[in-house]
Amino acid sequence: MKDVGADDDADDFAPADDRLSRGKPQFQVALLALIEEHEANLPVRVSKAVAQNLVELTWEWATMALAPDLEQFVQHRKKSTIGVEDVQLAARKNKQTKMLIDQEIRRLRERERGEGTSAQLRRGHSAGKRR
Repeated sequence: MKDVGADDDADDFAPADDRLSRGKPQFQVALLALIEEHEANLPVRVSKAVAQNLVELTWEWATMALAPDLEQFVQHRKKSTIGVEDVQLAARKNKQTKMLIDQEIRRLRERERGEGTSAQLRRGHSAGKRR
């Protein structure tokens, strides 16, 4: 029998450490999948030990360096949601990271424009058929 008011998604009031510990396994699975997916393009194989160390290093960086910066930027802007501009600001500390993030933002925006153009063309095309 489930307690009244008990909800798996209702963790807003859980201690931050508790929320972080629940997110780490998902992060680990996603990062290991990325490593496996791109390993064929690498000049060397990535051992399981190195992959696990990358997970640990990346998790520590994301939770101890990136997240606090993002929180400060959001608070400064008096917003409640992290935006693209917050990520760009956080990335400014490392030229290579900033360059990669800026490239990805451009790619996503171009894709959005392309999808928007396709949707407009489809609407225009179907509207033309009705006439």
